[in-house]
Amino acid sequence: MDNEIQIHNKVKRIKERYVHEAMLLVEHWRSLYQQPYLQNGRQLKITLDKAAEIVGIPRKTLEDYYYQLKKAETLVDLQNFKNCKIGVIRRIVKESKKQSETTTHLIDTNEFFLQENETIVNRKNSFEYDD
Repeated sequence: MDNEIQIHNKVKRIKERYVHEAMLLVEHWRSLYQQPYLQNGRQLKITLDKAAEIVGIPRKTLEDYYYQLKKAETLVDLQNFKNCKIGVIRRIVKESKKQSETTTHLIDTNEFFLQENETIVNRKNSFEYDD
């Protein structure tokens, strides 16, 4: 029981990091993974899991930061958001995704009605019929 309390006290969970911190962590994590090292004359590579362990952040968190930052890079200049928390980046990516889904949906609907109008012969509306 005391061991569990000691372990729990050692690991302090940071709720949200700043963008510049996330960028540095991801950069360090990926560089560890990509750089081979020599051991007993053989060239070896560190796995992503081992690199995450060295950085001290769970792999899942680092992957999330990596993909959020990569997506945000195409949408905005990350240099302007370095002092913001990573939640701002998440919100930007989420809003972009919503807008692209809405735009795609509208285009599909318009195409549908365009195709439908091409196949329909002139029909009378209900108010055009003589009683």
